[in-house]
Amino acid sequence: SQDVEADNGIYLASIKAAANWDGPIQVQFHFDYQGDAQRLQTGIEYSQPVAEITAVGSTAARGADVVIPLKLQVKLAGHYRLRANLLTAAHEPIAQLTVRQALGKGAQLLQLKAHKTVLAGRSGPYLLGTFVLERMSPQPGEPTRYGHSRHAEFPLEAIALESLSDEPVAITPEEQQRLELLQQLAKPPAN
Repeated sequence: SQDVEADNGIYLASIKAAANWDGPIQVQFHFDYQGDAQRLQTGIEYSQPVAEITAVGSTAARGADVVIPLKLQVKLAGHYRLRANLLTAAHEPIAQLTVRQALGKGAQLLQLKAHKTVLAGRSGPYLLGTFVLERMSPQPGEPTRYGHSRHAEFPLEAIALESLSDEPVAITPEEQQRLELLQQLAKPPAN
């Protein structure tokens, strides 16, 4: 528990997490209003971080893709999915980048890719942020676990767009199936 005080109608509290917190937690706020004791409560899901993004390495051109390596420190091995937003220096969104990969425990590397067409007409500098790092559920009944980033965003090194080739976007068979399904759903129904 912790006492809080009002600051222009806003109440803030920072409670240090305990090592055994993991899963659903109930938060209660006790206060007096006009002489009556009141209580508000809400449930939250707290997850001990299972991995941390520690740094972003040097960007590189690979075919038509800009490759952005991210360094991680992994506490719990498993299959991970990382989503991050590629932004302009003015924080305008360019693209959401995603990668999935099995990671072992310890120092690991994930590589995000941004295709040349995503960057067309947008010269740098760029930022990478709004990270969602998930350790996907390995089996039914076991929850998805989450990681975090040491920093909310990372600046990216300059990217020489002219060094990228003009290859079309490579689509996996699964992505092609999803695209076809979305195209079918977008068609108006036949009368």
